[in-house]
Amino acid sequence: MTVESTTIETAPSGRDSAVSASAAPRRRRVLIVVGCYEPCMLADMHRARMLAFDLPKCGWDVEILAPEQAFQAANIVDQDSAGLFAPNVPVHYARRSFDALFRRLTVRSVVWRAWWPMYRLGASLLSSGRFDLVYISTAQPQFFCLGPMWKRRYDIPYVLDFHDPWYRPQVAYETSTRAWRAKVVRKINGPLEQLAVCGAAGLVAVSPHYLNTLTDRYARRQPAWLHSGRNKAIPFAALEHDLAAVGVWSAPAPPVKQDATFRLVHIGGGGNVRRDAVMALCQSLRAFRAAKPELANRLRFELHATTRDPEDPYAGMLAEIARRYDVGDLVVEFPGAVTYRRSLELARDADGLLILGVDDVAYTPSKLFSYLLFGKPVLASLRQYSPASSYLREHPELASQVDFGTDGAIDAPAAVATLDTLCDALRSGQRHDRRTALAEHLSPAMAAAHARLFERCLSRPDVSAPGAAEAAGRSA
Repeated sequence: MTVESTTIETAPSGRDSAVSASAAPRRRRVLIVVGCYEPCMLADMHRARMLAFDLPKCGWDVEILAPEQAFQAANIVDQDSAGLFAPNVPVHYARRSFDALFRRLTVRSVVWRAWWPMYRLGASLLSSGRFDLVYISTAQPQFFCLGPMWKRRYDIPYVLDFHDPWYRPQVAYETSTRAWRAKVVRKINGPLEQLAVCGAAGLVAVSPHYLNTLTDRYARRQPAWLHSGRNKAIPFAALEHDLAAVGVWSAPAPPVKQDATFRLVHIGGGGNVRRDAVMALCQSLRAFRAAKPELANRLRFELHATTRDPEDPYAGMLAEIARRYDVGDLVVEFPGAVTYRRSLELARDADGLLILGVDDVAYTPSKLFSYLLFGKPVLASLRQYSPASSYLREHPELASQVDFGTDGAIDAPAAVATLDTLCDALRSGQRHDRRTALAEHLSPAMAAAHARLFERCLSRPDVSAPGAAEAAGRSA
């Protein structure tokens, strides 16, 4: 058995030594809890990675708490991740324990194996008294239960960041082949969510729909996050540093392509969750090919890293959908992991980018603003009336869009017109600097929104202004 350890890189204070400590304004400090961190790369740790760059500029110093690399599968460890994490940020790694027991129980989930080591190391850190707040930002929501445990022991407020819904009374699709285990976890998720959410000082979510659901579910319990300014929908942002790291800004302008094939890439999960989005794409391509075969035949959509394991039972599922719609030559799937840096390079070298949604009206793709930031033509296949779809309808200059309803149906004539316009943009080879247009969705703005919410969570609640409906973006 091993015990937890801490890896710390001490951040320089950056303060003028001529200014006395008593004269300088007190800086806040937040402990950000994630399911993995450097050199591991999963989508759910990018919020924390971006905040580590920009939250200190808003007066909040950051320290990270994560399970050590040994907890993680080898295919999420990016050996080329150097330079993609903020330097001089203290990072604390919880070490494995009880390995033999978990092997006997065939438990491979990081959250269950790491929960106790994370609790113990977090408790040790919080006992120092140097933290003002705990922020738990992960798509593994069982880690949210660390918040109430630490709060009871140290009286430190915590904020939860919902990347996805936690408790779902009904599930539209399975993402695991272990159905019995998924049912057990779903059974306990309800009481665990109630424990964590009702004790939180604040809530952040990538979609206003998630906040609406939690408000409907728990408003009668009057949790602290119902008060004005303590809950906010903050979509995943884009980090200019990432694009600079792979030379996007310094890359020469591509040549105009009048007759060549156009490559549009998507990098990220596939399987059941992307089924409807890919069906909508393939229906659109079939209609476009019938109307304008010469143009349609020049399009190649590459779906990279749709599963991290090429042996996954869902590997190749999206390519099979394309074959069923007779566009298998236009849509190619590449299962298997790619590193985050490599995903940036694939996007940099493509002619255009593809964004795929899911059949969930609340879902916002994590790569939405990052892909728009590349300045290339973008095609999005999104669930109708989802936040991302609504955003792009309000800003049609940023991307082309096909959307699908609850039955997976599309508007074929509109899809043909959309793909025709996309081809015009691809042929021009023009690139657009969208940094100004996307300013409110870049990492600095996201960090500022977090800093404001964190400050409200430390202030005395204004009982006269609950503000949950306004902050969550509820509609009548």
